Amino acid sequence: MLAQERSMQQSVSQPTIVYCDNKSAIDLAETSAHRQRTEQIKIEDGEISINHIPTDEMLADSLTKPLFKQKHEGIARRIWV
Repeated sequence: MLAQERSMQQSVSQPTIVYCDNKSAIDLAETSAHRQRTEQIKIEDGEISINHIPTDEMLADSLTKPLFKQKHEGIARRIWV
């Protein structure tokens, strides 16, 4: 397993940007304090940039939850579908 993990590592020239509408999740991800009830994933500094986005601007909602027609159509227009 360890050999497989090493083969999956690659260098990243720019951080991957993750947009999140949950401020508690952002705070948890940005603090390095160990919390007993959270799973930890080892991420080197600078690999991921977590940015807050308001819930009503979250384009991924159309892929992850049921939406009213008006909200779905607005998101579809914004992602050029």
